[in-house]
Amino acid sequence: MDIKSVLEDSQAIIVGDKLRHFHNKLALVWYKKRRKGLIVPVIAYNHLMRPKPSGRDFMVSKYVFTELGCGEEEIETEFFSDGLFVYGTLLPRYITPEGSIHTGWGDLDDYLWVKTTVPGFELIYNGLPYAVKSGSENVVGVTYLNSPRSIEARIDNVELGAGYTKVEAEGSVIENYPLSPTLRVRMYMHQKISGLSLPSMLYGEIFVSSSKIFWYQRKGYFDILRGNSGILITAPHGGYYRPTSINRKTEAYADENTFELASLVSEKIYELSRNRVVPNVILARIHRSFVDLNRQYSLSNPIAKEYHKEIKRIVKRYEKILLIDIHGMAKRKGRNIELGTLYGETIHGNTEVSENIRRILTRHGFRVTIDRELIGGFTVSEHSKNKNAYAIQIEVDRDLRKRKNLEKTAEALAESILSTYNQMLGIHRGPDSEDLGHRKMVSLEI
Repeated sequence: MDIKSVLEDSQAIIVGDKLRHFHNKLALVWYKKRRKGLIVPVIAYNHLMRPKPSGRDFMVSKYVFTELGCGEEEIETEFFSDGLFVYGTLLPRYITPEGSIHTGWGDLDDYLWVKTTVPGFELIYNGLPYAVKSGSENVVGVTYLNSPRSIEARIDNVELGAGYTKVEAEGSVIENYPLSPTLRVRMYMHQKISGLSLPSMLYGEIFVSSSKIFWYQRKGYFDILRGNSGILITAPHGGYYRPTSINRKTEAYADENTFELASLVSEKIYELSRNRVVPNVILARIHRSFVDLNRQYSLSNPIAKEYHKEIKRIVKRYEKILLIDIHGMAKRKGRNIELGTLYGETIHGNTEVSENIRRILTRHGFRVTIDRELIGGFTVSEHSKNKNAYAIQIEVDRDLRKRKNLEKTAEALAESILSTYNQMLGIHRGPDSEDLGHRKMVSLEI
């Protein structure tokens, strides 16, 4: 086992003895010329890793250089073990229980943050958000890592003047990382207050449609969002998490940034539908070298078994469902996206489903082929056995999955998916339509 094979596809810094106390914390790595940065987890070197960081205090994974577009001599780093945790109107973007979306105040938008959950607090909303002490609840928000203390002092004046108390707590970072870092966070809490209990106000973590609230639930090795439409987006190979309790089975690499791409596609579908359509989403966190969730032989593993049970539960809820399984492919000649339908089998011979996606993606400037080489794997084959499920595997090349290109790629995919879903249902009024699909058994999460 060496650093190259273990962490080449994931963002990480491997530190030696001198910086070992930052293990399970975070670092900011930035490209000196452009001040472009990436927040990555810090992992202490151990005897199983080769090569050992020599002649320097740390090593940076290849993923980081690929994303920043620079070489080893062009980076600078800063290490963090604490930050300012926010959960309400200070969030980069937040959504109220009424469904209105806002940008946070506090002049924090220029600073980097990570998604974080803090246990022992409950988020109460009654026109304003309040974190109150709780024995069993968690608050999901973000932690700002490099915001100046001068800005934090100005925020203190407002929050403390409004009756909040500033406290310290332990937060767990819930980004898609090889491990789950922890941070000592500063946050604003309030005394016991009545109102609506929410899991979060972070936009993208929760969605609101027709007065119903939907949010991601964490199942340990994958995240699941149960929505209100017959759109299901899955990403089985995008997880970076490497649990120490499970042995690695293969040398396979992750499909970098497909976790993030699938999550962003779901947000774009919601926005294109004018906040009416909330897709179902299942995002694998576990690295595919531990459990490959897109292989039939993995079904003997309880993690894979539960993953596919969740897909089946969602498929059974709808009369028609469009299942989009997002993957990453290496550079291919003549195309940068490939749709796989097992030569039409997974869409029950209705080639207009795949053709509509292809047309829209082509209009956005992508080079798209159907069933040319990557024609579809276990997920689309297995779940399209249900006659109500039309399943398409979408392979996206690495350039389109770079962080700088994710927004454009996600917008095009979202438009193609929502348009195709509406077409399947016979809806021709476009994304403004009120119809969210023919639901069989809709038990919305509230």
